[in-house]
Amino acid sequence: MAVNSRKQQRTSSTSSSQTPDDTTNTSKEDPIVAFGPISHCHFLASMGAPDRVVRLIEQDDTTDEQAQELFDALERLMHPDQMGERYKVLAIGRKKDGIFHPPGF
Repeated sequence: MAVNSRKQQRTSSTSSSQTPDDTTNTSKEDPIVAFGPISHCHFLASMGAPDRVVRLIEQDDTTDEQAQELFDALERLMHPDQMGERYKVLAIGRKKDGIFHPPGF
């Protein structure tokens, strides 16, 4: 019996027009905007992934084996024939005055 009453409560609460989280400030002045899609490679390059890998490889305590693993991982993530062009990145958010594109876009 308790399960059925919980189901009814859940059904009636989800069927109402109100969202469960009314704390979001949604207005017609702040339209939803999509950024992208852009290639995985472009996104990672814009976020500085190649520079970060170079810094890691150049550290004194990085072994040759670790350096090769870092290079191989970056190549897999960014090479056009692997994840670089096959995967895309998309960001969706509210466009507000004074707020620019999300990082990487």
